[in-house]
Amino acid sequence: MTSYMTSSVPRVAQTALDHIFLVAAMLTGSAVRGEAAVLEGIERGGECAKLPAGLLRATIRAALRCEFSAADGTLHLPAELQRVMMLPAELRRPFVLRALAGMSREDCDRFSVWDSDRRAGEAALALAQLRDERPAISDRRDGSRRTAAASLAA
Repeated sequence: MTSYMTSSVPRVAQTALDHIFLVAAMLTGSAVRGEAAVLEGIERGGECAKLPAGLLRATIRAALRCEFSAADGTLHLPAELQRVMMLPAELRRPFVLRALAGMSREDCDRFSVWDSDRRAGEAALALAQLRDERPAISDRRDGSRRTAAASLAA
C-alpha cells in the first residue's frame, strides 16, 4: 500500500488493512487493482466500512468487479501465495475467498457470480493444482498445522 494510506493508521488497523489489501490483490491479480478495490471499498462501504469486516466485504465486492488484464504492479508474496497467484482467476477467486479471507461457503455465495456447485468444484480443482506443495496455513491450538485443504473443508 502506498505510504499516504498508512502514515497515521494505528497498528491494529494497519494489520487489518494489510490483510484486506492482500485479499483484494489476490482476487484481482494485481497490486494496483487491489489498491483500487480497497479505495473503492472505503468510498462505497459507508458506515460498514468503518469496521474491518465491513471494509473487507466492500473491498471484495469491488475486487470481484475488476476486469482482468496483464498484471500491473508487483506483488511481493511468499512462495505459497505466489503459487496461488499462478492459478487461473476462476480457480483463484473461490480459493482466496475460502482460504485467505476465511469466508464460509454461504458468505462466498453472497459474493459470487457462479453457483455453489461450480464454486465448490473450482475450489477443489484449485486445491488439486496446489496439492503438490500444500503449505501449512496456521498453527492450531493442539500444536498441529492446518493445511489449505483443511481450511476449505472446514
